[in-house]
Amino acid sequence: MVGALAVGWLHLDEIVARHVPQGRETVAPAEIVAIEVINRLCAPRSEFALAEHWYVSTGLEDLLGVPDAEVTKDRLYRTLDALVKAQEQIENDLKERLGTLFRLEYDLLLYDLTSTYFEGLSEGNDLAERGYSRDHRSDCVQVVLALVVTREGFPLAHLTLAGNTRDLQTVEKVVTAVERRFGKSQRVWVMDRGMISKQTLAFLSQPGRRYLLALRRSGLSEFQDQLGREGWQRMKEHPEVEVKLVPREEANYLLSRSRPRRKKERAIRRRQRRGLALALKRLERQVTSGRLKDRDKILERVGRLKERFPKARPFVTITVSDSPCRLQWTWDIPEFKAALARDGVSLMRTNQDGWTSTEFWENYMQLTVVENAFRVLKSHLQLRPVWHHYAGRTEAHIFICVLAYALWSTLAELARRAAWKR
Repeated sequence: MVGALAVGWLHLDEIVARHVPQGRETVAPAEIVAIEVINRLCAPRSEFALAEHWYVSTGLEDLLGVPDAEVTKDRLYRTLDALVKAQEQIENDLKERLGTLFRLEYDLLLYDLTSTYFEGLSEGNDLAERGYSRDHRSDCVQVVLALVVTREGFPLAHLTLAGNTRDLQTVEKVVTAVERRFGKSQRVWVMDRGMISKQTLAFLSQPGRRYLLALRRSGLSEFQDQLGREGWQRMKEHPEVEVKLVPREEANYLLSRSRPRRKKERAIRRRQRRGLALALKRLERQVTSGRLKDRDKILERVGRLKERFPKARPFVTITVSDSPCRLQWTWDIPEFKAALARDGVSLMRTNQDGWTSTEFWENYMQLTVVENAFRVLKSHLQLRPVWHHYAGRTEAHIFICVLAYALWSTLAELARRAAWKR
């Protein structure tokens, strides 16, 4: 079975055995963890379904030597309770094992967050809170997963946080935890724009830390003069993307321009601008004909139009005069042209010196690796939904999923390297 082979290749059972004591259990916890992880990798089930139906239907009893009668729901839960207490030690050993197997470099770390929702109220679970749902399940309480992976996609560390934790609140906690466990070195932290604030920038700019961050679109206004045609470099492997390096005293910046994204943004703005213009003309006819005389009601209608057409709102100034009521508007043409120049453009910042514009862009695009990790965790390993009623077992469930993802990444890397040798 592929899961058992992956556990053996990675020696995951040996790693767990070093940190989870057997106690009075008749079966080693490491073997139970191996069964949980193999199940999560091959055919995700609940602990009850695993113990009652799945395990006996597989060949794991012969492969692992653990009798079916010893794999019970209660034993699985007890093992989860012990496993979560050894999370850091297991992840530390796993990092060394993966680094040795695949000669990994930890000079660039990718960090991002996702959320996963609970089924049920989970009233006794301290981690279950309402917050911004990446799964579009605002009707459910949730938990937040903070994940750090290498550029190859191997997990280095993770934290399970309350569901109402904001992205900005996690940066210092995660970076400090990784530095405490693995030392403070010149590694580069790659993060998305949701992590940006003055406080996090100041923290990441401290001596010994390096970062690569995407900035919010509002920051492009400072680089309006750099959006001209000169100095842009087309990416060879991605001809639809152009980049431009802008060194400054405090940091290095990269402007990235995507033709498909520019086309999409302009189409959205054009549709909204036309819609707002037509709606204003209809409203003007109602005011001029005398069907709408109350200034407050006119202002209310204008407010609704601004909510309906948010992409066009910054480019128009609408006034409603009194005695007699008149509706007037003017379009800000210079601002509209400036927005056209910013279409399809994103902005990145780093305090790492020596990168070319191509290296700058490619290193940031590595964030797609952690996004893929979340897709694997949620779709293939069925991280969601969470059914556990206790915080500790919620953490253990997520840890099992992360360990299964480590096996997934191991198999993917082995397959990739085998393809190279053909």
